[in-house]
Amino acid sequence: MFVNTGRARRFIGGLVALCVGGALLGACGGKPAPRPVRPSRPAPAYLPAPKSAKGYEVSWRAPSQNEVTRLGPVYAPSHQCPVPIGRLVVLEPTFLDLNGAPRRGTILVARAKAETLGRAFGELYSAGFRIERMDIWAAWWARLDPAAGELVNNTVGFSCRKLQSGSWSRHSFGEAIDINPVINPYSHRKYVFPKHPTIDYTQRRTRGKARVGEVAPYGPVTSAFWRLRWNWGGDWLTTKDWMHFSAPNATGVELIEHDEHDEVGQPEWQPKRQVGAVSAG
Repeated sequence: MFVNTGRARRFIGGLVALCVGGALLGACGGKPAPRPVRPSRPAPAYLPAPKSAKGYEVSWRAPSQNEVTRLGPVYAPSHQCPVPIGRLVVLEPTFLDLNGAPRRGTILVARAKAETLGRAFGELYSAGFRIERMDIWAAWWARLDPAAGELVNNTVGFSCRKLQSGSWSRHSFGEAIDINPVINPYSHRKYVFPKHPTIDYTQRRTRGKARVGEVAPYGPVTSAFWRLRWNWGGDWLTTKDWMHFSAPNATGVELIEHDEHDEVGQPEWQPKRQVGAVSAG
C-alpha cells in the first residue's frame, strides 16, 4: 500500500503540537494545560483603624435629674421604656463639624456601650469625618428646628419608641446611633425621610465619591462600626437606613423592619446578614 510520507509527517507534527498545547484532551494521555486566569479585582475592604489624632477627648457621665426632666419627649415614665435611666449615660466625644472645627458633643447611649462607642467616635475624628450636630437636646425626629425653621441634622442615640410591629427599636436600649440623618436618610422605594429640598438623594449609590458627612460603604464610619460588629442600615436589602447603626441582639442577627418612618404603614421584615456573634463591649 502506498503511503504519502509527507502528509503523514504533517499529520503527526500537528498531533504533537496539539498534545503539547493541551488542546486535544487524551491525545497524549495527559491533562490539558490550564488556561490562564484573568486576575479579578480585589474585593472592597474596610479601612484600617486610623492613628489617634491629637485633640480627641471623650468622657461619659450619668444624666442629671434636670436632664432627665428635659428628656421627657424621649424618656418618659409613660413610655415604659425597656431600660431604666440608670443604664444610660451621656457620652461626650469630640467631633468635627461640617466646617472641620472640633466641637464637644452629647449623645445618650447605653452605659455598657459607652467605651466602645467612644473609640468609634475617636476613629471618625481621626479620619476627618464631619458631623453637623450632636446634641441630646435637639431631637432629629422633630422635622423642623422651631428657631431656624430647618431640618435638624442631629446625630442621636437613645430614643424610647416602638416599631410598628410592637417590638422596641434598638434606640430604646441606647444601642443604636443615627449619624447625620438629613444627609443619610431612611429610604424605602420612593419615600425618603428626612428629606431636604436642596439635596439630591438619587445618585447616592452611583456617585462614587461621598459628600461631606455622608456615610459610605467601606468608608471611615462603616469601618469603625464594623469593628464593633454593629449592623448598618445601608446593608439592608430593599429598605435603606443610611444613618443607622445598631448593636446586634444576643444571636448576632438583627431583624430589620420598616419602622415609624415607613409611609406604607405595614411592618415588613427582611433578614439581615450576620456580621458577628456578639457585639463588642
